[in-house]
Parts: sequence; structure tokens; C-alpha cells
Amino acid sequence: MRPGFGYPRSGDPKTKTPMRTLPLLLAFAALGAAPGCARLANSPLNPFGWFGGSTEVMATAPDPATRRPLVTTADVAVVADTRPAIAQVDEMSVERTPRGAIVRATGTAATQGVYNADLVPRGVSGGTLVLEFRVEQPPQVPPGGPERTRTVTVARSFEARELAGISAIRVVGQTNGREARR
Repeated sequence: MRPGFGYPRSGDPKTKTPMRTLPLLLAFAALGAAPGCARLANSPLNPFGWFGGSTEVMATAPDPATRRPLVTTADVAVVADTRPAIAQVDEMSVERTPRGAIVRATGTAATQGVYNADLVPRGVSGGTLVLEFRVEQPPQVPPGGPERTRTVTVARSFEARELAGISAIRVVGQTNGREARR
């Protein structure tokens, strides 16, 4: 190499820096640690070795008397739905699906900014499924505002087994309700 082009001259004592020996030391350290990896593979520190391989076992049906439930009655918490019903139900439709039906309702709230809308089942009365159109109101919002800013649409799907024996579906709000029959 020619001097003056940024390359060190051969035989220069400045060329024997620790940076040239560092990669060589790292390579020897890695090779020395490699045999230790075999011991680590069978070690309890290796998460891949915590369970052994699988073996075939005979399938047995659990005894229903000794089966533990996933959720016990002590784990079930009853939560009261404090959302008020929407002020007025404007439209309602029931659309058939291959697995049941979708109930869609549009209503007008008393205030702007309502959210968390849902059709909450209230029970079956004389073959009519009653759904309450509930919405959550934001705190400290004055009533009123343009109707288009207070309009809310919500939908809920039902499976065919849930609609067995149901001849009508009614969606109710605070001041009115709408009903669709089969």
C-alpha cells in the first residue's frame, strides 16, 4: 500500500493496535462457549426443554359429577345496566341471515354525544321479544342540538335458536317503541 492514502505502512508499530486482536479474542471466546450450549439445552433454564415430547394416550370421557365448572356461581358478578333508554325509536328492521337475524334500530337521543348504544333483551312476552334501546350519555351535556347529531343506529344479531318461538320483535325507548312481525 502506498503511504499517504490513509493506509498504515507495513512494519509500522502503530498498526498493532488492540482493535485487530479484539475480533480474534471474540472468536475464541465464542468457540470456547459453544460446548457449554449442549449442557444448557438439557438445563431447567431452557424454556424449550420444560416439557418433554408428546406420547399417545387413550381418550377418556370425564365424569360429569366430578367435572369442575369454568365459572362458579361465586365468580359471577351481577352488574346493573344504568344506561337510560333512548328518547325515541325512529326506525326498526329485522334482516334475515343464514344463521338467524339482525335487528337494526335507529333512534333520536335527548342530548348530543351519546355512545355505547345497545339493544338489551328485556324478555319475551306473548311470543314477542322485547329489546330496550339503551345509550350512555356523556356527563354535563345540555339537552338538544340538531336532530342529525342526536341520531344513533345500533344492531344486534340473534341466532335462529334464540328466535325459536318468537313471532314478533319490539324495540322500545323512553317515549315509544317499534315492532316487526314474522
